[in-house]
Amino acid sequence: MILGRLRQLMFDKKLSFSEARAIIRASTVFTTHTPLIEGNENFPAELVKKYLEKEIKGFGDNIR
Repeated sequence: MILGRLRQLMFDKKLSFSEARAIIRASTVFTTHTPLIEGNENFPAELVKKYLEKEIKGFGDNIR
């Protein structure tokens, strides 16, 4: 969801990465219902990279 918001702000609203990041940081709340790792989704870095690397590269050099 965060990447979708970032894409919308940068490409649809024509904001810079810094501007979009500031908006997302100010308007996003993350919460978890249990502080234990066993009670939350936890994925190895390789798996996250497999599914998100292409999405992130889609931002090109806009992320700096």
